Amino acid sequence: METPPLYILAGGQSKRFGSDKARALAEGRPLLQRVADALRPAVQSCTVVAAEADAYADLGFTTLGDTRRAHGPLGGLETALQHHHAEHGPGWIALASCDLLDPKAEHLAALTARATPDTAAVVYETDRPQPFPGLYHTDALPAVQTGLAEDKPWGMIRLLQSLSAVRVPAPDDWPAIPQANRREHLDAWQADRQGDP
Repeated sequence: METPPLYILAGGQSKRFGSDKARALAEGRPLLQRVADALRPAVQSCTVVAAEADAYADLGFTTLGDTRRAHGPLGGLETALQHHHAEHGPGWIALASCDLLDPKAEHLAALTARATPDTAAVVYETDRPQPFPGLYHTDALPAVQTGLAEDKPWGMIRLLQSLSAVRVPAPDDWPAIPQANRREHLDAWQADRQGDP
């Protein structure tokens, strides 16, 4: 398959983190910028999905507003798939969250190599499927919308369980703390990078 466009999810409320995660600094740069820069060699374009359109225009990103606000990553995926389908027709997208702590272009490229016409998602798996970074086809959109319509909307893991998804064993250098869901995750990661005890 050709190199996919990248959509980065930055529409969460960051309640557990305490502030806008996308703008939190890691090694002197906003998390959102680090993810985009790291993955850019493996993608053809980069678009951010946030609660509001243009929310990160000041950082230089084209930013879409969520189709459904406050519906978590699944809602962001719906927005990304709908946008891709409207602009380019059916096809694959790469999806990442803005709080990935150690994103690698080679990880995403390896997933791209595993995409096949008979699947709707390609993700890594540790003890469970890892939604980010991942590849998602617009064919997944009906399942995404089914999950969003539930009284208790699905999470990304439930979506992946419902799809025909390729699950690739996580590489040896998969990070112990893949995402900064909480401020302490970011602090622990930065302390480890600096060699603190």
